[in-house]
Amino acid sequence: MAADVTRVFPLSLGSLIAVWITFAIVVYVFEPLFLHANFRKLTSGDSKKAFALAQGLHNVALAISAFTIAAGVLGAHGALA
Repeated sequence: MAADVTRVFPLSLGSLIAVWITFAIVVYVFEPLFLHANFRKLTSGDSKKAFALAQGLHNVALAISAFTIAAGVLGAHGALA
């Protein structure tokens, strides 16, 4: 059983950890340092462009998270072994 978990680890659990770390870095490091001020400048100029950018970045994050969830479910059910 332990060998199966190690074989699946890089795809399912590894990607989950990568998503968590990326989220934490963006929210707790990048946003306070420069994202908040730059986004405020962008919204004061062209709010539609700013909304499109925010929506596009959230769609990318959603796609990566959906891939991670699918990999976790498949790994838990043995489909990736």
